[in-house]
Amino acid sequence: MFKNIKNKTVTCAEMKVLEKTADAAGLSYYQMMENAGTAAFNEILKNIPGPIREIRASVLCGKGNNGGDGFVVARLLNESGARVTVFLAEGSPVTEDAITNFDLLKKQNINIIDIFSSGGNCNDSSPEEKIPQEVLSCLKNSHIIIDSIYGTGFRGRLRPSSEALINAVNNASAEGALIFSLDIPSGLPGDSDKNQTDFGTCINASFTIVFHAKKTVHNNKTALLTMGSLIVADIGIYDAIGKG
Repeated sequence: MFKNIKNKTVTCAEMKVLEKTADAAGLSYYQMMENAGTAAFNEILKNIPGPIREIRASVLCGKGNNGGDGFVVARLLNESGARVTVFLAEGSPVTEDAITNFDLLKKQNINIIDIFSSGGNCNDSSPEEKIPQEVLSCLKNSHIIIDSIYGTGFRGRLRPSSEALINAVNNASAEGALIFSLDIPSGLPGDSDKNQTDFGTCINASFTIVFHAKKTVHNNKTALLTMGSLIVADIGIYDAIGKG
């Protein structure tokens, strides 16, 4: 199963097995998160539209491990001189490693906004009314937006609040912001069948930075239309468990 994994596609369940195997081999889940965030940061640096110190970045983080990857990216962007705002898309993180990285982030001089604790009304009819104006203004003025809301664990359809936020991000993209999705554009299920065409609202990424190996959704022609340029990034799993 693990041979030449860099050249293969894995299901989300297989990815969990790979992570568990790597952890048992000495590559901790925390280090995998750090590696994923660092790999994403390095790919972002290759594609930013100007010097890092002139970049305004918005990082949208969910409450799980994909959000934790985003916290790592936000920390590294901030340390490199970018002007960073972190948005909590679903409140505070709930997984152990994401909480650890969030605590590290809070020690930095960085703006952190809990979106739906700041006045967003998710029952209104338009995305601009659902998302606080502070958030909309920041997204529209960002050079880059990091999408780390949902990863391989996403199933089903978006809640109205998440759909409104993703629509706002896509509107910012239409105005010129570059969107970097971590692993999978939020709103897409990682295990979608290659022939599925009935996706709901999702991030329209400029770049999708895939961790370790492509998931089945990355081979779906309809889903690929929302992914922009696809980049597969090494996060250390192959070296931890792999044999050529």
